[in-house]
Amino acid sequence: MLVEEKDENIPSELQRNPYTETVTPLTNGLLKTYGPSLTQVKNALSELTEKESTLLEQVHSENLALAESQHSDDLHTMFAKIETYQTKLVNIKKEMKHLHDKSVKLKKRALKLQQFREKQDYIKQQKEASIKQEEDLIVKK
Repeated sequence: MLVEEKDENIPSELQRNPYTETVTPLTNGLLKTYGPSLTQVKNALSELTEKESTLLEQVHSENLALAESQHSDDLHTMFAKIETYQTKLVNIKKEMKHLHDKSVKLKKRALKLQQFREKQDYIKQQKEASIKQEEDLIVKK
């Protein structure tokens, strides 16, 4: 707006740009040189913009679907079941470890008892053998 007011105050002879004759061919040359590549860039940018908007729509729809699934009662129920089963699994593992330890102790005790019985049987056999020897000696005398 300010430029127009200044142009009106300047006489028409001075308003004419003295460089118009050289600027016009230079401008045309620049447009011929860079015009096609700039057009290609413009087309590529518009294509990218379209693809970006399509991608944004897809991301938005996926976000909505994810938000819906996160607020699903079935999902919350499933996670509650997972927690319950996890607790049960931990308890079963503890019980199995306890039973394993108990069975190891029982096996050790059974082995000790077996060894003790074998030792007692051996001592009993030795006593019986010595008694028999004594009886045999007494009978021979």
